[in-house]
Amino acid sequence: MNRETPLQTGRIVSVDFFRGLAIFGVALIHSIMFGVFYTIDNTLAVIPLPLLIVLAPLVLLAPLAGLFAFISATAKVFISQKRLTEGHSLKSVLQPILITSAALLILHFLYTLVFRSPGSSMFTPGILVDSFLSGTIRQWKVQPIVFESFLYMNAMAMVCVTGLITAAALAIWNRRRPSLDRTLRLLTIIGILSVFAAPFVWALFWKPLVYCYSADGALRLLSIPLSFLSAKMHCLPGIFPFVMFGLWFGFLFASHPAYSEVIRRTRPLAVLFTILFFLSVGARIFLTIGSQTVLWKAIEKTGLITILSWNTPGMAEGNLMGAFFDYRMVPTEFHFFGLMIAFWGFPVLLRVFDYCDENRKKRRADRIRPIIRFGTLSLTVFFLEPAVNFLFSKPFHLLLGGELSPVMNPITPDRFMLSPQIWFLFPILILLFWGITLKLWEKANYRFSLEWIFVRLTSPFRKIKSEKLPSHTK
Repeated sequence: MNRETPLQTGRIVSVDFFRGLAIFGVALIHSIMFGVFYTIDNTLAVIPLPLLIVLAPLVLLAPLAGLFAFISATAKVFISQKRLTEGHSLKSVLQPILITSAALLILHFLYTLVFRSPGSSMFTPGILVDSFLSGTIRQWKVQPIVFESFLYMNAMAMVCVTGLITAAALAIWNRRRPSLDRTLRLLTIIGILSVFAAPFVWALFWKPLVYCYSADGALRLLSIPLSFLSAKMHCLPGIFPFVMFGLWFGFLFASHPAYSEVIRRTRPLAVLFTILFFLSVGARIFLTIGSQTVLWKAIEKTGLITILSWNTPGMAEGNLMGAFFDYRMVPTEFHFFGLMIAFWGFPVLLRVFDYCDENRKKRRADRIRPIIRFGTLSLTVFFLEPAVNFLFSKPFHLLLGGELSPVMNPITPDRFMLSPQIWFLFPILILLFWGITLKLWEKANYRFSLEWIFVRLTSPFRKIKSEKLPSHTK
């Protein structure tokens, strides 16, 4: 097989690996931030600055959460276009996407109310918002469900919105049938512009969200739909660029390109996003510590700094670490970092795992099976990992001087938090647990996982069978 061989029509191993890597990264980061330190605020407060700088590359893995939207759009477009070429109608192809999005919306609220890791209040500084189950395990006393929990965006809300956008894009594309060049060019323009527009769109809806949340009665309920447009972390402005470039890769893969064409189309954007990433990091540093300069004051008059400081309050205070680590919506530099990973990384993965003969493809897929398993049960891992982190970490905290029901604001650090030589081992323990659990679950055909339940509950409403799980597990 050479660089001119078209991409095969079966499953793309690189997509499965990318999905698995994304949830693997989430499990790794959350085990440190929430298992060891309970909250992000504690992580920033307890870790010494030199060590925090050393660990900064781990924090840059945060865009991996945005890559759930990216990889979801890629997979949905590729599978949908394949089904259309097999003779299925557009309606039957879009049906499972819409059903999945509706089901994920329900799961989103269940997760954020019951399972989610704790987070700082969006509206009241110093207040921690807990979910029911994870908060009860961590605090060792029953935690009430508070209204603000409805407003936290998570990966399921992100994939739900991604599905709706993808369905709309597929409906438009399959009616107008533009050329691949025109499709990719349009998605590139929209995607890049949406990165720069994201802070302004987020700020446009932020004050209405705060107003509705602070209101009484039925008006307060409006804050729930507004949270999809301007809330913490994974609201629509933050994920939209990832969706656009996920569509970009999906339409590219659906054309079954030769590897040389993949390189030709991805390399210029990979270079561009690398340059934009470093420029945006430099701009973030300047806008955080350059408050006494004439240029900073000129920019301040435009309102840009006010908008950015709503998103990252540490920036207005000149707190450089806060400006990078404590934010509400995904900042610009994180967008470009995630896209840089995708446009450099995807072609490499394709070359290794997909542009090769079938025997070699199977052998290489078997070698990365532990990561692929994370992707196969990404929904289950995402749901359960907060509770798993706290169940595993609680004995460490108690044995090393922690309190059974710790006062969180401010936290009193125990020896577990203050001993990197100990807590560096904790993520390894968590990842070993997931690795063994997922392998055993695979041998049991993934029975009773959320994915297994999901496929069975939605199958009566689908004309096309789900490809989420291997066929022998359904």
